Amino acid sequence: MDSTRQNDRKSLGLQSARTFGCQNCRTVVAAGSKQLSACGGCVSTRYCSRACQKDDWSCHKLICKSLAGVHERAVEVAKGGAPGTSDKSNMKSNRAAVLDWYNASGILLHRVSFLAWKHRRESPIIMVFAPSLSEDSGPTVTVEMHPRTEWEDAQWGEPDVVIPARLTFGHSSFHADVTFVVALSITSIDSGAPCAFLMSGSFPSHIPHVHPSVLMTLTAEDYAAEVRRRNHNCKGALYVRLKGLCGATHLNGREGQLKGKDPNNPERWTVHLLHSGKEVGVRGQNFEDVGHSKLFESEF
Repeated sequence: MDSTRQNDRKSLGLQSARTFGCQNCRTVVAAGSKQLSACGGCVSTRYCSRACQKDDWSCHKLICKSLAGVHERAVEVAKGGAPGTSDKSNMKSNRAAVLDWYNASGILLHRVSFLAWKHRRESPIIMVFAPSLSEDSGPTVTVEMHPRTEWEDAQWGEPDVVIPARLTFGHSSFHADVTFVVALSITSIDSGAPCAFLMSGSFPSHIPHVHPSVLMTLTAEDYAAEVRRRNHNCKGALYVRLKGLCGATHLNGREGQLKGKDPNNPERWTVHLLHSGKEVGVRGQNFEDVGHSKLFESEF
C-alpha cells in the first residue's frame, strides 16, 4: 500500500463529533462541552462569549422570539419524563441522549456527511429518523436529504426545523464547504417521549478528497459501508455481506469479516459483524464477497 493510501486510511478514523458551534464566530466544540452558553431568550442559540452574543444581537433579535416558540414546543413535547424532574430538564437529558446515540454511530455520521457534502450547494437539511435509541444505523434508521427549495416550501411538514435552519444558513459566518445542517428525530426515547432538534456539524477532514465520480455513483449507504470496512481493515482480511438468512432475517445485508470455518460445525463459517462486534456462524450460501470501492482522488 502506497503512502498516499495510508494517509487516506488514517484520515478515515472516526473523529470526535463536532456538533455545536458559536453562532457568531463559529468556534466549534465537542458535543456536551460547557464552553458555549445559550441565549437567555430562545435558550437555543449558543455563543462562546458575551462579546460574540452582543455582536450577533442585531441579527439574532429578529428571530429570537420565534426560536423561543420552537423551544417552548419542544419542552411541551418532553413532558412526562422521570418523576421529580422538570420539563426543561427532561428535554435537556433527552437531547443529550440523542446526541450520544448519534455520535456513537460512526456509519450514520458518514452517511450524513456524504449526503451533506454531495448536495452542499443546495443548502440541504439532512434529516435522520429513528424509532428509538436502541436502533443503530440499520434499515430502520432513515437518512434523507431535503434541499432548500423543498424545506422553504410552505407545505413542508417540519415548521420547527425551518426557523433555526434559516438562521444557520443565513448567518454571515456559515460556509457550505465547512459546515452542514442535520435534524435528528427519534420517535421514542427512554422517557417514552419523542425528541427532535436541528444542529450543525463540521465535515470530517477526508470528505473534500472524495472523488467526484464517487459522489455521482455511490449511495450514502455504500460509501459509509466502505469507510467502515477500511476502519476495520486487517491485512489479508476478507469482508462479506450476509444474505438469505431465515432465522435471523434482521442480519441480512449486514457486513462482517470472514474469520474462517466454525471449529464446532464444519458446515458453517464464522463472521465477525462490523456493526455490533459479535460473531455469528453461517452457512456458505448465506454470505457473499464484498469488493472494495475506490473513494478518494488519490486512488484514481
